[in-house]
Amino acid sequence: APTAAPTAAPTTAVPSPVPSLAPTTAGYRLAGFEVVPPADFAEASVSLDVKLVVKPLLVELAAESVPREDVEVKLRAYGAASNALRFYDEDPADPGYALASDPGSASATKIIPAGTTTLKVMVGALRDRINNGASFSQSVDVSLDSIDPNYACCRFLETFGVDVIDVDESLISAGKFLSKIPPVTSGNVPLKRDENAATYVYTLALTSMPFAPVRLAVRGDVDAFESIEFDGVANASLTIQPEDWAATRLLSLHVADDNVLEGNRNYQVTVVATSNDTNYDGVTSATLTSVVLEDDVAFATVSGKTLTVGAGVD
Repeated sequence: APTAAPTAAPTTAVPSPVPSLAPTTAGYRLAGFEVVPPADFAEASVSLDVKLVVKPLLVELAAESVPREDVEVKLRAYGAASNALRFYDEDPADPGYALASDPGSASATKIIPAGTTTLKVMVGALRDRINNGASFSQSVDVSLDSIDPNYACCRFLETFGVDVIDVDESLISAGKFLSKIPPVTSGNVPLKRDENAATYVYTLALTSMPFAPVRLAVRGDVDAFESIEFDGVANASLTIQPEDWAATRLLSLHVADDNVLEGNRNYQVTVVATSNDTNYDGVTSATLTSVVLEDDVAFATVSGKTLTVGAGVD
């Protein structure tokens, strides 16, 4: 009888390997980044004819893992001085300064092109008129995203500190503090007037916002004046609340006229601050000198054999 052909033993099918989507390259292991903050980074003022100084903050990818695709970089700045650090577009016609039309932003999204590893972001710090000490710290969150798996979304998120030099001081200015002319906070500020009911008016202002009320008091030759006024109110002192710190104040010193021939003379006063804000407590203004120009004249009269010598109003 014919013999049946042997049947093959059943075999177990071996599944094909599932390709892994996770990168296993050396670039993945070496990928990373760092942030290099700007050096000597200080607050700056802006006026109609002076633009904001900006400096570069660098985001540098690891040189051992150059991206094969564009890398999106998101930045967000925040800190105690919430309005201080901002991201700006640099003026191509005036490097080192922000575009005059750019108000700045606390966040920014930039691109590191494929094949490169460095991003330069321009940052500036608006002067906040608050005395925070020698410097204050701002924080910058930086996150990366890319089609390149080495820099894929959510893989890199870091927070870096940026120190900002504080240029604000707590002083009393004998002049407007926001003008283009620097405030006068020391030395001598003279005003000359004829003696005939002379009035000496000085403009005073604080140069930064206090953390507590500030009492200003006039000290010095106060008895030489017939009256002393702050903002039109007869008083030798004035208390400024923190919310009203930026308003300028008028100090008026009145000299009474007389018929005494004394010659020209100088009366000097200063304005002294008292406050629970230690930045302001004990601060003294420049010396305010009221120069009184004598307007009385000497005279002599003869009546018979009598000679009369005296002085009187011109």
